[in-house]
Amino acid sequence: MTEEIEEKTPAQLLYDACKAGDAEAVRAAPADVAVAAKSDAGKPALAAAAEAQHGAVVDALLAHGVADGASAGFWSAAMYAAWNGDAAILGALLKAGGGGAPAADACGLSALMLAALKDRIECVALLLHADPKAIDAADAQGRTALMHAAIGGAVEAIKLLAARGAAVDAAGAVDGKTALMWAVVAHKPAAVEALCALGCDPDARELPPVDPPVVPGKSFEVGETAAEMAEAKAEKDAVMRHIAKYLKGWHEMRGADPAAKAPPMAELEAVAHAKKTTAERAAAAEAGAAAAAAA
Repeated sequence: MTEEIEEKTPAQLLYDACKAGDAEAVRAAPADVAVAAKSDAGKPALAAAAEAQHGAVVDALLAHGVADGASAGFWSAAMYAAWNGDAAILGALLKAGGGGAPAADACGLSALMLAALKDRIECVALLLHADPKAIDAADAQGRTALMHAAIGGAVEAIKLLAARGAAVDAAGAVDGKTALMWAVVAHKPAAVEALCALGCDPDARELPPVDPPVVPGKSFEVGETAAEMAEAKAEKDAVMRHIAKYLKGWHEMRGADPAAKAPPMAELEAVAHAKKTTAERAAAAEAGAAAAAAA
């Protein structure tokens, strides 16, 4: 006995067309079918088209009156566009939505946070223009767009968000971590340097852990500073050792002069060594070629 294959509905077929980038099929479809187009799991066609960066399909769906928004288990189309750095699609979505900022998902993650995390500067600027207040919004873990930029090592996004008014020393409501702490935890020395240059407080402390581990000789009555977070892993982690050395040096400078500005961060030792070795090899090769030509 053969198993009957259930035929796809017009909405399901149109979803497949959206994923494939078939804008003509979308334009020819009835508006109600375009609105209902979803995957079997419930992913809206607009989100799928934005994820695949099919701009013409997005435009066609918007022309049918399809609205953007996060759905259960899926990002909104604007979130996908922000993640991809697709300013054209994001701009079209914002314009169709009346210019307001797109909604966040169930975890509080927003398009602005994703754009900041990935250092998508043009998208960050579009989203801040759509809703300047979004700069202070936090996700379910208490992390703002600036904190996400720090996690991603997104230096340009950090600078833009700070210039637009993001508080560099804002602490997350859940754990009290600042953007600087997130940059340290995420192993992003360039982000550490950028935040310090913006005047963040390296001596701020996170909240004490709710359920602290048992570590002989260590107290968890107060939270750690960014420098202490780096120092705790410095022995076995070259990046953390580099960050800890930098933050310690700035702390000492501030002790002598509270108004002292953060110094530039030196290159990682491994990076500096690699550059030196590469330059030496290139020079040796050039000298060898010159000698061979002269012989």
